[in-house]
Amino acid sequence: MLYPTPQARHNRRTNPLLASPVIPFVMCKPTSPAPRSIGSSTYTSQSRSNIFLRNLSIIVPPFLRNNHLFTPPHSKKKTALLIILSLFLVTTLLFTSLYTFHRGFRRTIQFWRGLSPIVVKYKWLQLKAHRIDRCDDEEYQRRITAFRQVSAPQLVDLIVSLGGIYVKIGQVMSTIGAGLLPEEYIQALRPLQDGVPAKDIKEITRIIETSSGKQMKDIFLEFEEKPIGAASIAQAHRAILHPLTPDGKPERVVVKIQYPEVAELFSADLANLEIATKLFAPENMEVAKAMRKRHENELDFTIEANNLKECTRDMQAHGMEPALVRIPRVKNETGICSKNVLVMEYLEGTPLSDKTVTKIRVGFGGKNAELLEDGLKSTPTRMKVNLGRALKTLVHVHGIQFMVSGVYNADPHPGNVLVLPDGRLGLLDYGMVGRLSKKDRKTVAEAILALNKKDKAAISRIYRDNGYKATFSNDIEMDDSVLQRLATFHLDKIDLSKLTLDDGQTIDVLELLKGAREVKVPSWVEEGRRLGGLLQGVCVQAARPISLAKEWSSIAKDALKKKTV
Repeated sequence: MLYPTPQARHNRRTNPLLASPVIPFVMCKPTSPAPRSIGSSTYTSQSRSNIFLRNLSIIVPPFLRNNHLFTPPHSKKKTALLIILSLFLVTTLLFTSLYTFHRGFRRTIQFWRGLSPIVVKYKWLQLKAHRIDRCDDEEYQRRITAFRQVSAPQLVDLIVSLGGIYVKIGQVMSTIGAGLLPEEYIQALRPLQDGVPAKDIKEITRIIETSSGKQMKDIFLEFEEKPIGAASIAQAHRAILHPLTPDGKPERVVVKIQYPEVAELFSADLANLEIATKLFAPENMEVAKAMRKRHENELDFTIEANNLKECTRDMQAHGMEPALVRIPRVKNETGICSKNVLVMEYLEGTPLSDKTVTKIRVGFGGKNAELLEDGLKSTPTRMKVNLGRALKTLVHVHGIQFMVSGVYNADPHPGNVLVLPDGRLGLLDYGMVGRLSKKDRKTVAEAILALNKKDKAAISRIYRDNGYKATFSNDIEMDDSVLQRLATFHLDKIDLSKLTLDDGQTIDVLELLKGAREVKVPSWVEEGRRLGGLLQGVCVQAARPISLAKEWSSIAKDALKKKTV
């Protein structure tokens, strides 16, 4: 005979929504003793379990309700299975909901879905080589090189598919990665300097109109649908503004539009990168953390507009602009500049990352005379190509900014530098601007002079007095020779030659860097090594390696003499 369970009768009395035929019934013997009342606090363990599972059965799909797993009496084993099943269902539902509605969570899953196979293969290669096959160093290096040749293109494909801040960091690492990344990865990342696939014009139109509150036709006479450049966080289009007055002339401008998802996904992206750095290259954790701080301001174009104005005034005060360089003027007469949209003067020129310039710089490096000839033939006749002068100007201008004014472009990678038709440089993208205090500028100037004179004692004293500290896993002491070599990497040049320690021991520099862990880094070292690395990287790519200390020594000497620092 069918009897409603006591819990079912109670639920039906207190909740009319449950008064339906789907409430579970069980076969009970009439002679069975009645269970304790609902309000009693002395249920047996079995009774509490049955009540929990009866309540659970209300949310169980109908096709499962006749399954013996969901019908009492319940053993402890059955209870445990039900709890595990419930947790699985809830976890699946939660995961699906987060993946569908939370872009940051979905982004994290996509990142690790692409990176995990690379990480697992890398860890397995290390384990197999060291613990199973017990390879010697030569064989291990051969295997690692083969792994990098395969994984580097995969990593770049992942970066391009994710876009956003990953592309930005890939561009930076392709320029300053020497000593930090293997050459296979640097070469694979280098094409990112030329840009990434652009967004659809409909999405770009929507962003501009939403941000400005105006129709495109009311702002622009013309707007080129094909972008002149698509970067990591934004893309740029040529356009012509309506004249502001009846007798005014239409003005040719560049409109820079930020991708809306970049700011939303910023935190998730940087957290993923920090975890990946910890797994792959824990010695570079400080660099990864510094990236978060550096890229935050780049997501607000109103800050970039102010940076452009400030740096233009500063370069004009030092006689650099417009004589040697041009910085585009902000064009906000129509009031459409915002956090996501920036309108600037259009500068016509060829980026240092352009294929034509690439042919020229490789040819100048003596690697391929045919490339040089081909590059020069491809160059517009009105453009006076003098790559050596262009690079010297780039390095000199940033030396003035870094040691004299204290306000500088912190992202001068090849795609952000134009060679103008008259030979001057166009300096673009002031989203990342660094700032140095007067005290730090003085310290940098002294360090540059010490490096140029190869004064090991002086540069070591400067680093120690300012609190720089590093430890090394290979039992190497941070003596004067080690500090001098580290400072050389930071503020002078890439020197991978063997290092002789103060005690006469000779070591491999790459092994030194791999075992290094920086405990404390002064802000001027952090800023200087990034800017110095970018400038060195640009010159190395152009087959024109430089000594930054030599190029900047005259600037440092004048700054200390005139007490501008």
